[in-house]
Amino acid sequence: MRKKPKIIRIHSHLKRQGDSAITAVSAHPKDEHIRGVLSSRLKTVEDEIARRLEVTRAIIDIKGEERPDADLELQVVQVKGRLATMLREALDGIERQEYGRCRDCGAQIGEARLRAIPFAVRCTECQRQIEASEKVSQRGSSLWGEMRHRALRDNL
Repeated sequence: MRKKPKIIRIHSHLKRQGDSAITAVSAHPKDEHIRGVLSSRLKTVEDEIARRLEVTRAIIDIKGEERPDADLELQVVQVKGRLATMLREALDGIERQEYGRCRDCGAQIGEARLRAIPFAVRCTECQRQIEASEKVSQRGSSLWGEMRHRALRDNL
């Protein structure tokens, strides 16, 4: 009897085990669906960036100098620009077949997390650790700022 090629044997094995085996192999929403979601979101963000830049130019042209409202628009553009970068990185991750893997520990990112944040690059646990270390860092810098403020006030 002739042996089946390896790929056919694996496919037959998965087929016999039913949908659970196939689900285990592709546990996350991938490829075309997620690419479509990310691409659509990226286009929306890029359109908003372009619109906000036009508004900023108009504000500066009308008022002849930078105004607080123009500064606010530019800050929003910066935030939207970071979001656009994250969306592009997620799309690149799909191409490299790395989408859905944690950047720090390599574990699969939970499906619920990817549904909520389709451009997530860290699993919940690694993200929690990053945010905790940022809190400590912010607490330290705000404590330093408070101490500096007291010292200046006391010396006046």
